[in-house]
Amino acid sequence: MKHIRDSDRSRETIASILEIADCVTLITKDEDKTISLLHRSSMPVDWAVGASQFARYELCGIPIRTEKIPMVGRLVR
Repeated sequence: MKHIRDSDRSRETIASILEIADCVTLITKDEDKTISLLHRSSMPVDWAVGASQFARYELCGIPIRTEKIPMVGRLVR
């Protein structure tokens, strides 16, 4: 939040960054183990902002479901 508050970017730019970056995907523990081998906290080398935010899942062969699930409470990231 501090980086956003201190940024010299416009509100529109910040909103578009958050729209891309603030995405949560629920995966199983087995899928998490698969991702953890290569891309626990990094994107594929050829990935660029604006490309699919699901690239690491796609690379690991993990299907992404597109329906939205209502949720209450905290998420562990």
